[in-house]
Amino acid sequence: MRGLIIGAALLALAACGENNPAKTAEVGAGCNAETASTWAANDSVTLKVDASARGPDCTQATATITVRDDQGATLLTFAAPTAELFGFEEANDESAMRRALAMWVAQPDMTGANTASLPAWASGAQSPMAGEFPFYPAEGIDDEAYKALREAARPMFCHVQGRESQACYALEDGALNPIGLQTFPG
Repeated sequence: MRGLIIGAALLALAACGENNPAKTAEVGAGCNAETASTWAANDSVTLKVDASARGPDCTQATATITVRDDQGATLLTFAAPTAELFGFEEANDESAMRRALAMWVAQPDMTGANTASLPAWASGAQSPMAGEFPFYPAEGIDDEAYKALREAARPMFCHVQGRESQACYALEDGALNPIGLQTFPG
């Protein structure tokens, strides 16, 4: 009798495991996608840009973008849930995720190749504007520092960092320094 009860309990446990959607979803699930590109900052500097997405599935993945110099030193790393990034809305499987990552590192909507293309900061304005979309300078960048960056025409790297904005950085003395966030319709 005891063996019959133990056998029935084991059968019940096995049946629960087969019908448990959470347990079934674990088998073969996961999102593991990556891509790489280069960014020619200027005639003498080319940086490597890597992007990857990892998660229990592609709709719950975290995407990471990393920029490295020619020696492999990390100049910038940014990570965010793909659900919070513009351009990842349709990235529901690894193939679609690789396409979204490739667009992310290719920077198709980049503000410009250098800081001279940043939107102007009109005298008396609270912040620079690109049409109707404000540019929010990083902490410590006032209108004078911003104007100096524009005049210096430094190489600029931008990446989508949310649903309605991209973060921009100036390449200065081998470092990527934050400039600010450019908003766009999302």
